[in-house]
Amino acid sequence: MNYLYSEPSKKSKPRSRTWMIILPLCVFAIVLAMLVARRMNPEAQAVLAGAVCGVVAAIPASALATVLIIKARQRDDEAKEAPAAAYPSPYDYRGLQPPIVIQNVPPPQPATWPQAPVEWNQRPPRRFTQIGGGATRNPAVVDLDD
Repeated sequence: MNYLYSEPSKKSKPRSRTWMIILPLCVFAIVLAMLVARRMNPEAQAVLAGAVCGVVAAIPASALATVLIIKARQRDDEAKEAPAAAYPSPYDYRGLQPPIVIQNVPPPQPATWPQAPVEWNQRPPRRFTQIGGGATRNPAVVDLDD
């Protein structure tokens, strides 16, 4: 078998048919764009031009993102095809000493309720003034905590 020469497959379409379809479509699109552009006012043309420029400006970023995604997928495919022995499992301890972990933790404190400071627990002495009883009587101060 000669690898330098390959016979054309019978399923492929001749190029002349493809051009017979593409060329009239391109001519139709250009004529339609010219007709629409003549009827548009300048503000609408400016908006359309801005939209076209925005789409054209996004093409390089989209191409870059596509290339990066393709390369990442190729890298993942290569990693999957790599033999398993090249990447030892971190959980495979056959013939190895298991890791020794030492933690210096202080002893736990007994669980208690939070205590308020001593001066918060002391109530000031309660003093009451007795009102009423007559004009001759002076109000007396009575200490009820005793």
